[in-house]
Amino acid sequence: MSVQQKEQDLKVVSIIERWWKSMFLSTIELEKLNIYPAPTVFKAQLRRSSTLEAIVMTDGFRSLWFQLPQEWREQYGETRFEQIALLAGALVYIKQDVEQAVAELAGQKEAGKDKSPVSPMRFSQLLESQDNTEFLRRLRRVLALLDGKANVHRLVSDLNKWFLQKNVFKDTPSSKRVVVRWAMDYYKFSN
Repeated sequence: MSVQQKEQDLKVVSIIERWWKSMFLSTIELEKLNIYPAPTVFKAQLRRSSTLEAIVMTDGFRSLWFQLPQEWREQYGETRFEQIALLAGALVYIKQDVEQAVAELAGQKEAGKDKSPVSPMRFSQLLESQDNTEFLRRLRRVLALLDGKANVHRLVSDLNKWFLQKNVFKDTPSSKRVVVRWAMDYYKFSN
């Protein structure tokens, strides 16, 4: 990946984070960051949408889509539509931006408990999802079990990579796949 591509990807992640903040941060926090609050209908429509096709039809999706650089949107053709729909559909289930990534939080045992918030079977099912809609449905369930807590920046980066590995670069070596890193993080934190 070229330096220019990495810079553009970081810019895209920043735009997506800003979009998420516009829906979830308080008015005072948004003022400090010079971000306008998003209409509440964005969250409501996205949360009710159960498929990528339905997400694409929401105002929240369109708001995010048109904030992204045109050359980035056009790269990989229509695949980008699904990629951003997946991101929008997942991010609307994160209520709080925290330090730890999804896989770490899913595997980490809660204080005084001997179980992780997400069972190994459920996490395995997430990683084995066959298509984008199935992955979104299972990821939303995992995020709900984590009380809507996740690191937004890392999730956006990971979902971008996961999507491209699953749909565009299918020959990515196993050692570089997001699902392998998530599995390693999950089990590292569950022990």
